[in-house]
Amino acid sequence: MVWLNIFFSMAGKFFNSASFDTIYIYTAEIFPTVVRNVAVGSSSTWARIGALVAPFIRQLADVTHPTVPMAVPGCLSVISGLLMLLLPETLGKKLPDTLEEGETFAKKLDIHPKSEKQNGVSNGIEMGER
Repeated sequence: MVWLNIFFSMAGKFFNSASFDTIYIYTAEIFPTVVRNVAVGSSSTWARIGALVAPFIRQLADVTHPTVPMAVPGCLSVISGLLMLLLPETLGKKLPDTLEEGETFAKKLDIHPKSEKQNGVSNGIEMGER
């Protein structure tokens, strides 16, 4: 069972590193320009808080079951991964500039300016094509 423990530990480190690298890119894409710096800073703050709490989670093994320190970050990772599925897709979309566009973007509605629609282009596909 030692190899299984090592496998899950290394897989957790890999996925943790991958999510940490992508959070800055995705946060900058999903928030409107006027609050983008605050959003990236808030995401970074929560990442640092997680790093501060990590040593204390390790000490939970002393007062609870020995598997609790591995179960806590594992469950949090799965929950956060599932919550990411609720976020809107950003591929090929115009990034929001104002708070109103950001709210529309969060609701997964079309936020392209009218000038693009008047030119016959909507979502990168010419009008009439399906």
